Amino acid sequence: GWQCQKCKTCQNCRLSGHEDRYLLCDVCDGAYHAYCLRPQMASVPKNGWKCKRCRRCTDCNSKTPGSGQSSRWHANYSVCDSCYQQRNKGLACPCCGRAYRHSAQREMMQCSTCRKHVHSACDPDASEEKVIEKRAVQFNYMYVCKICKGQQQMKSPSVVAGNSFAAPISRAYDDPSPQENLDEPEVGVGKGKPLNALINDKKKKMLNTVVSRPKPGFT
Repeated sequence: GWQCQKCKTCQNCRLSGHEDRYLLCDVCDGAYHAYCLRPQMASVPKNGWKCKRCRRCTDCNSKTPGSGQSSRWHANYSVCDSCYQQRNKGLACPCCGRAYRHSAQREMMQCSTCRKHVHSACDPDASEEKVIEKRAVQFNYMYVCKICKGQQQMKSPSVVAGNSFAAPISRAYDDPSPQENLDEPEVGVGKGKPLNALINDKKKKMLNTVVSRPKPGFT
């Protein structure tokens, strides 16, 4: 059962003391000396720790990391080695991220876009009954998971809430509207020319008038 900080004892040796070497389980809050564990742990993990009684794979519900000698836990003792490898192969539900075996694909629905299988509990449309209902209305209906639907909506050129006549995103950012041009302050009186350019033009005109004047005494 639960113990307060003063009464905590090691669940293996049943002795108190050496609190600096305690490992506390993230699930049951049980205390264990690092040197009482088999194999012993040289240091306290920084990312959390779980005792053997609380270690369970969230994907396949296994209590062991695997049958091989090199098998180990992943994600803070939450994913066994087999499910971890399945995830790396891409055999995982895109909605919940849990790995699945080929035998479990019979109870799942495959997305026509990403080609991954989805649990019916993760997406209400990922069931054979829903697909049959929608194919009765649309004969060429193909199931698409929620993740792919969201990506398709983000790629849509007119994704503006409540505006069905919105311009494409690229044009909305590249081409300013007439109202935006009216709001921009005019620079000088030379139709948008910089002020330095106007001053240079005036200097050139003055020089031209000085050079074109006839010298006195000459006709």
